[in-house]
Amino acid sequence: MNYIDVFKELKETRSRNVKINILQQADEDTRNILVAAYDPFTHYFINKVPKYKPASPPALSVCNPIIHRLLTELASRTLSGNTAINEVEYHINRMYADDAEIFKNILRKDLRCGIGVSTINKAIPGLITEFGCMLAKKYDESRYHDDLWMSLKLDGLRTRFRNGKFLTRNGHEIHGLEHLTSEIPSDWKLDGELKDPTIHFQETSGDIRSFSAAPNTELFVLDYPIIDTPFNFRYKKYNDMVDVLTHKQIHAVKHIPVKSKKHLNDTFEKALIAGYEGLVIKPRTHLYTPKRSWDWMKLKAEHSEDLPVVGFFEGEGKYEGMLGGVIVERKGGVNVRVGSGFSDAERENIWHDQDNFINQLVEVKYHEETPAGSLRHPVYKGFRYDKNEVN
Repeated sequence: MNYIDVFKELKETRSRNVKINILQQADEDTRNILVAAYDPFTHYFINKVPKYKPASPPALSVCNPIIHRLLTELASRTLSGNTAINEVEYHINRMYADDAEIFKNILRKDLRCGIGVSTINKAIPGLITEFGCMLAKKYDESRYHDDLWMSLKLDGLRTRFRNGKFLTRNGHEIHGLEHLTSEIPSDWKLDGELKDPTIHFQETSGDIRSFSAAPNTELFVLDYPIIDTPFNFRYKKYNDMVDVLTHKQIHAVKHIPVKSKKHLNDTFEKALIAGYEGLVIKPRTHLYTPKRSWDWMKLKAEHSEDLPVVGFFEGEGKYEGMLGGVIVERKGGVNVRVGSGFSDAERENIWHDQDNFINQLVEVKYHEETPAGSLRHPVYKGFRYDKNEVN
């Protein structure tokens, strides 16, 4: 089955099993497109994909070697800035319509046909490199047992160290950390949090994500991401590794056994008083699985407010052409951008029907209020149709 038919059929079905059967029939061109779109270590650095204005007659397919070379040059930053945008616009307008749409979705890193890496690899084992971090679910007291450990929940930027580089959860390289990378052997693998202890989280995250040097940034190692090894052995391993480095800005995150529910609750209260987010709780012998699971549970304070929608902003990348999020207004006229928590269907519906959603109340959950009166980690929970519309 050729790639055009594959992606059309994938888009038309919601069944994961049917999607897997379709992918199993993929030809070499289709597999190359899947890798280009979903490889976690390949990024094209095009935030706004140019609109398709086809030349007459179109002559290029997305599988043409010219397009492969263009993607390679974008990923390597051989092409960047306005030059990159101009090249993308020139080539996309010379493609057939179906190919142009696939090319745009490759740049967005999402083919928009209801598949992800796990589904692709289920159909074609090992096609896409799987990369990620262990992520926590909200603490559920019914999952308490007598063999749990806990650690402080840190207020930083999650990272994986791999091949001598710090990477975000999505595989983007984090620059400006030479004071750390120069001290860590390039063949080591670490999972941790990056944090500048001298400034607030918002400034920390922005500074570390920039290309500028961030010499105050410290690394807090919280796991040694090796599959099929129980955590108590991984814990000893990463503590030993940090001890070997003897670097004043690289720390091993301490874990302690949970003695009782009262011990857990008392420690949680002390963590909040000390200014931490809360606790992360995990079984002593859990295995490292790079996905969200009950093996990590987060216990943290949460707040919510009902706030009026005063504006909207468009999404980028995979959400281009639909809602990126809403702007809500807090007391004192402070505007807050809320971009998390929306389903794809809500993003489409709200973006194309803004008049019916402006001034409506939405429930927004958040971790804490910032010094400027904004919200940290705001997440959309839904419209409050049970309350009066704000006029």
